[in-house]
Amino acid sequence: MRFHVVGLGSVGSLFAFHLRRTLSEDHPISIIIRNRKRFLQPPNASTPLFVEKSSEVSNVRGFEWDEIDALESRISNLVFDESGGVRNMFARVDDGFEHRRFNRYREEQMQKNRNSTTSLSSTSRSSTLSGGRLRDNSTKIESLFVATKAFQVIPVLQQLRPRMSSSTTIVLLQNGMGIYEKVINELFRNPDERPHFVLASNTHGAWLRKPLHTVHAGDGDLRFGIVPDPQGRDFEASTRSAEAGVRTRALSLDDIAPPAFPARPSALPTSTLQSNASSPPSLTSPDARYASLRATIRLLLSLSELNPVWETAENMQTRLRQKLVVNSVINPLTALMGCRNGDLFLWPSAHRIAKAVCNEASDVFKAQTLRHSNVNLSDSTTRHRYANIELDEVNILLPRELRSRELHLRCRKVSKQTADNFSSMLVDMRKGGQTEIDFMNGYLHRAGLEYGVRTPTIDALLWMVKLKKSMPNVAIDYYPHLKN
Repeated sequence: MRFHVVGLGSVGSLFAFHLRRTLSEDHPISIIIRNRKRFLQPPNASTPLFVEKSSEVSNVRGFEWDEIDALESRISNLVFDESGGVRNMFARVDDGFEHRRFNRYREEQMQKNRNSTTSLSSTSRSSTLSGGRLRDNSTKIESLFVATKAFQVIPVLQQLRPRMSSSTTIVLLQNGMGIYEKVINELFRNPDERPHFVLASNTHGAWLRKPLHTVHAGDGDLRFGIVPDPQGRDFEASTRSAEAGVRTRALSLDDIAPPAFPARPSALPTSTLQSNASSPPSLTSPDARYASLRATIRLLLSLSELNPVWETAENMQTRLRQKLVVNSVINPLTALMGCRNGDLFLWPSAHRIAKAVCNEASDVFKAQTLRHSNVNLSDSTTRHRYANIELDEVNILLPRELRSRELHLRCRKVSKQTADNFSSMLVDMRKGGQTEIDFMNGYLHRAGLEYGVRTPTIDALLWMVKLKKSMPNVAIDYYPHLKN
């Protein structure tokens, strides 16, 4: 089985490294790149990925390389920036021609989506780099690890969509929240044609020393959960006893599809991901649609050095919200202050801001819980009453991890675990690139508006990051004597 990885930043490089080290060579790994010019030499099968940890550098080789069509890549690189304008995510210059071409391209793609399905007979304009030379390639995508920035997910998946089907598995590895919902609403509205989705939360600290060289700066874990199946298959059946709702056992691969693969806990050889001769799934059976999902989850569980944990969908939502708050504290503050993660909580002011963000975020999650508990929040009086209600006063089981004190402790823990790391937002800011603030503080801001919860500290960080991104060095440029 072939696995694809798109997004070769620190997280994508770290994952590709461990995927290749875990899988045998019989299972190809294709890395999809958008811009070959970032490399000194065109990558090929002998091009290594380096991971540096505790001053020790390891490398792996044996990747295949796909390059997304150059013209489509330039169009897809156009994004809406923090000020609402259109620009290239890798350049600071925007012009009317690019704007018009972007709008024309979007209209064409929307028309294609209306008139076509995800049939594999369609071809994707891409190429494979082999020995530094390009050749046509429209390989079917069975399993795709998406490690791009949050705002790049839609254009990347739009380009790769003709190579995917309802049996494809997509693993989303982004910071922030709201990405999956955006993907579904814009690309996969038909549940019958929708791929399988796995949402992942990575807390390992990593940064790029240079292209293809990642520094694994802090250990964390890799938690992931499967989005519930629109076709109704219960991926968590083994966690329930005969009495509904009582959890008794661990999640099982057999709930995804029957045991069509030999059970070998070691590094996955050829036989691990191939069908069992004794019980091969029929290509026409309903289980065939879930083969890539089973193989992908099994592969994730085998990445032992990344401390993988398979979570239920409910628990995964808690983990994602917890990480969302951590990112909404550490990312904007380090980006604004220009410091490493570990330097942040050396100062009392950072603790005060973090506590305020955690209090506001917890109130948002509390309001979400109330909404799903059928409490009527449409009335302004009721909404005001419940906005700051104590959990003990109502029969609500907000997970402990989402209470303000626990969120603040988690922020401090992650800051310490990734002390030597530069946050992705700080790196993006310094490179002049787009930030993911709209999927972090922006998500909480929008949720606060929806549920009637005030989020002044979260909002202030959101607007300050957007302001700094819009005018990074205006004071120094306007007052030259300040440079000294």
